[in-house]
Amino acid sequence: MQMENLYPISLTKHVGDLMVAGETIGGWAGKGVSLPRFEYAFELISWFNDHVTKLVSARLSEFKMQASAMKRTSVLGEGVKISDHVVLDTTSGPIIIDDYANIEPFSYLIGPLYIGRHCEIKSHSRIGPSVSLGDYCKVGGEVQHSLFQNYSNKAHYGFIGHSYVGSWVNIGAGSVVSNLKSTYGTIKVQMGEQKIDTKMQFLGTVIGDFAKLGVSSAVMGGVCIGVNAYVSGLISEHVPSFMMMTPRGNKVVDINSALMTQQRMFMRRNVSQTEADKELLKKVFAKRGGN
Repeated sequence: MQMENLYPISLTKHVGDLMVAGETIGGWAGKGVSLPRFEYAFELISWFNDHVTKLVSARLSEFKMQASAMKRTSVLGEGVKISDHVVLDTTSGPIIIDDYANIEPFSYLIGPLYIGRHCEIKSHSRIGPSVSLGDYCKVGGEVQHSLFQNYSNKAHYGFIGHSYVGSWVNIGAGSVVSNLKSTYGTIKVQMGEQKIDTKMQFLGTVIGDFAKLGVSSAVMGGVCIGVNAYVSGLISEHVPSFMMMTPRGNKVVDINSALMTQQRMFMRRNVSQTEADKELLKKVFAKRGGN
């Protein structure tokens, strides 16, 4: 199976358009941040974790409101709501909570951390360290060392670490991502016909745009989940785009069903589905045999 560089991210996005700490990667490059030539998606996760403190710190001066914190600094955008019994721990790095985000009670936020505009952090969450959430994400449970793009949901209990989550992804309640082998060795990923040693002891998953993880899904470290893939149960191998992979068997997700689901998701967030949105999914569907 032939797989593109930066699969599955490159199927729907250019690397320069990816959001990290409220800025595009292209924008960071324009500000002098050193960028390697990413060949594989796991390299993006590694780069993010190496640079997240610097990136969040670089944006602190853009915000006026200071929040009380244990050490160092954290800042809030306009209209941010922070409920009682929320802990902001900046011992290891700064925290930015951007405009109109809502932090529910009993949440523990650990820097370095960026929470995007209009995000919702659910009660009893543990978010961070080294996390960047895109705008309009709903996040609960435990998330660490991971970056989310806009409009993705992981609203319930469960764990995700050292991972990339695309846009319009939904992760069901109780889902977990393994990011460490029981042997404590480095994680290898299958890319087409070759197996690549990532040299990373910690690595979770890469999830393409519009993918859905059913409740209580368990994803093994180093697995990629394609664009608009639907999965449940134990996921121990790469999932092609538009593939429904469940304990009951596998089947291709119909493009018309995918477009209807996209429209419903957009309507829930008051976003209009454009012809460009539909054409992007159709383009990925047409080439699914190669990814």
